[in-house]
Order: sequence, then structure tokens, then C-alpha cells
Amino acid sequence: MRIFSQVNSLAAILTVLCFCILCSSTANAQWLDYSQNGNGENYVEFGLRIYDRPDNENFDFPLITNGTTGVTLFDGADASDGGNAVGVELSYHFQTRHHNRFEFRTFLANFESESVIGDAGPGNLSSTITPFFGGTFDTIDFELDTQLFSFELNRKRAVRDGITLFAGPRFVSFDDEVTSAATFTDGAATNQDLLSVEAINHLIGAQVGVRLNGRLGSRVRGVGLFRIGGYFNPTTVRTTNTTGTIVGATGLLIPTTSVDTDETESTEAFLAEVGGKLFFDITDKLSFFAGYEATWIDGLALASPSLINFGGPEVDTNNTLFLNAITVGFSFQW
Repeated sequence: MRIFSQVNSLAAILTVLCFCILCSSTANAQWLDYSQNGNGENYVEFGLRIYDRPDNENFDFPLITNGTTGVTLFDGADASDGGNAVGVELSYHFQTRHHNRFEFRTFLANFESESVIGDAGPGNLSSTITPFFGGTFDTIDFELDTQLFSFELNRKRAVRDGITLFAGPRFVSFDDEVTSAATFTDGAATNQDLLSVEAINHLIGAQVGVRLNGRLGSRVRGVGLFRIGGYFNPTTVRTTNTTGTIVGATGLLIPTTSVDTDETESTEAFLAEVGGKLFFDITDKLSFFAGYEATWIDGLALASPSLINFGGPEVDTNNTLFLNAITVGFSFQW
């Protein structure tokens, strides 16, 4: 049983309860939601998110080694490093005619990284990845491609000036794919063993959070944010293992064998986000902001450990993801 399974269940229950409380509350809150210069109920924040997906030290085991010396050239931590990505974010805050306040927020990002291992000499690479085990190769090209998408709808309630609670449903899609291409020569022929593993996660659940606002100067204000939620995560791991011969200058692979598999697993997931922003008021309606946000998700199927577990009896959902994001953009109030 995962360490956080009970925490996930508790977070989901608390999230639903808080959301019901917020939805059932009347519109007699004493304080307006703080935005821009203090009293705006309708505003839009649009910006860029510059992500960093660091490697995961928990995956620090060899994947590709020098067949002669046994030195590790590429390990699981290297395989989990997604590098940097640029995403976009839109957050729309509005008030209904019945004075109920809501927030709709969505963002997406795409990570891509590539590593080519081929400095050990022709035919002197070996791999612990199951389909390649026991073989020797000239080069191994390893690619990681990840898409992250999220949207949420929150009911907001200001409990006092500068403090707003919110809760609501949220959906997060995390699609993680690795492709490993091992190439070796056999006389005049160039052969390739191509392995693709895609881990698809769809987090469906709800969250609660708090937004803290405070003015730091005549044109500067700060915002702190914290979100926590529990989710149901149906996962799918798709694998394709193709062997064949490369022909032509275009590198076209003519397959001799190809095996496709699909494995599914349902699990609990836990997501937490914490961050802050500084807003610089350009006019009474327009502001520029910059900030930082950290995201932590537990209970995911990830591509790199799924690659290691290739051919295993179960989908590995006992994984944790950590992301950093720098945010910059504009806020417009009306």
C-alpha cells in the first residue's frame, strides 16, 4: 500500500465537504474578493509558465552501460529529466448576478528532452532495458515527451479582507512517453530495436485552497496561493516494441517484428501546489505579474519506471512527480 493512500482519501473527503459548504453559503460575505486595486470582482490573468522538470533521484539505477568497462552511461534519473518547457495559463475570475464568485483556471505545457548515447565504441553499448537485455549496440537514442493539461472551476468565498478560500472540481491530464531506439550494424545492414512506452494519467477529483492578498506599495501587491486535492486516477500504459532494418537516407525502419500492449490500472492520486506572485499595477485596470509555483503529484504512472518495468505483471502507479514553474503575465480588471 502506498504511503499516501490514506492521506489521499482524507484529502478527497475534505475537498468535497469544503466545496459543499462553499456552495451552500449565502452571498452575505463581509469582504469582497481582493483584485487589482482592491475591489474588483471580475478579472482575467493570462501568462506564460516556464517549467523545469528535474530528474528523480529515486530512479538512480543503470539503464545503459559500457559493455567493456561496465561504467554507467545513462541511468533512470537521466531518463526522468524532462528539461524545461514553456506553457500558457488562463485564469478567469467572475461574479454572478447573485453575488457568487467563481474562478475558472486552465494551463498546458509540453516537455521534450533527448539523449544520444554512443561514445563507447561500435557494438560496445549494453542495456538493462528488458527488450535490449543481452544485446550490444552502437548507439541508443533516448527521448522523453510529456504533455500536461489542467482545468478547474472553483467557488470562492472571502472570509476577511485579503483572505479568500476556494474549492471545486479539477481535471489533470498527464501524458508521459519515452522512446528508446537502439541501433546496431550487422554487415552492410543497419538494424534497430525501437521501444516506446506511454503512461497516460487522467486525474479526476476536487481541491480546496486559499488565496492571500496584500498590498506592498502604492503600485505593488503580493499574492500567495495554496491548493491541495484528492483524485481518482485511471491510468493506461501503452507499449510498442518494434525491430527491423533501417533503409535509405531517410532512416525509414522496415519492421520484422512488432508487439503492442495496453495495461490499465486505477489508483488514488494526491496533488498539491504552492506559489506566489507579485503584481505591478500599470494602470487602474492593467497589471503585470511575475511569480513562482511548485507542483507535487503522488500516485502517477510515469514513462521511465514503466520502461524499466516493461513486461511486468502490473502498472507501476507508485510514483511522485515534482515540477517547478516561473510565471509571468498580465492581469486585466473591469
